[in-house]
Amino acid sequence: MKSRLIEQDNDISNGKEDIEWLVLWIVDDKALIVSKYALDVQPYSTYTDTDCTWKTCSLWEWLNSTFIDEAFSESEKMMFVTAEATDAFADNTANANHFIQERIFLLDRVDANVYFISDKERQCKLTAYARAKEGDSYWWLQSSGRYPNYAINVTVDGVLNEEGSDVASVAAVRPALWIDLDIQQK
Repeated sequence: MKSRLIEQDNDISNGKEDIEWLVLWIVDDKALIVSKYALDVQPYSTYTDTDCTWKTCSLWEWLNSTFIDEAFSESEKMMFVTAEATDAFADNTANANHFIQERIFLLDRVDANVYFISDKERQCKLTAYARAKEGDSYWWLQSSGRYPNYAINVTVDGVLNEEGSDVASVAAVRPALWIDLDIQQK
């Protein structure tokens, strides 16, 4: 899938660049894709005064509004398959049946272990644009960490940090989405 251009080389004088995607899985006529590089850096959530979940974090809002509108045309958005995710704390079964619908998301901790089978495969380079904002950084997963305001991430070395980091921290963003392979782009 070729999506609209976004700034990646941190040189606005030469225009924006195509997003490169990795295909993680194909099932039936659908493909799960994730950006090859971390495209930006963002806090998981700027709403730190309450317990944070994937659905209530500012990163979810940014991906499903600002990012989606900047990175995809309307015809590209028609290829998206709405995904269903559980919005729950890692150890909190009270929220286990609270599902959310989303088009753009972050991989969760299970995905990070299933689709990337080694630390080396989980390592992710940042675009020059993202690196200029933060330097080398871990990348966020959508899963909640050990504490209410922590989210799980993948370290620069590709290690899954299951305890997580404070949601107010700034880290790399690697968007993922499901696309319908039967829908032709115009």
